[in-house]
Amino acid sequence: MDEILEVDKLNKIVRVQAGITLEELLVGINEHGLTLPNFASATAREYQINDIVQVGAHGTGASLPPIDEQIIELVVKVSQAEAEFWRKSEGPGIHGRVDAAHRESKYTTTCSYRTFGVRAA
Repeated sequence: MDEILEVDKLNKIVRVQAGITLEELLVGINEHGLTLPNFASATAREYQINDIVQVGAHGTGASLPPIDEQIIELVVKVSQAEAEFWRKSEGPGIHGRVDAAHRESKYTTTCSYRTFGVRAA
């Protein structure tokens, strides 16, 4: 649960498993000439994406949204249940829900993020 699943260079979107660390994500997408538009400090690079999203971590830019606001799709798979797809809509945040009956269940997620292109020096 810690891999980059898909990199769409044309649309600058990356889909990852929620257990990937910020460092692994940044290194992996850099190989495709991409980076995240805003991310937490260098000390947060060891955190997993699910950690960053869960706590609403902010980034380094005052005019850029927090990391969880940059997610365009979130897939939640609750044990023994169908996957729930949450997609970005107009306005802030991801819109969707996980049934209260599943709160104690194990679940896994994948996240899709918008990225920025970077130029090689």
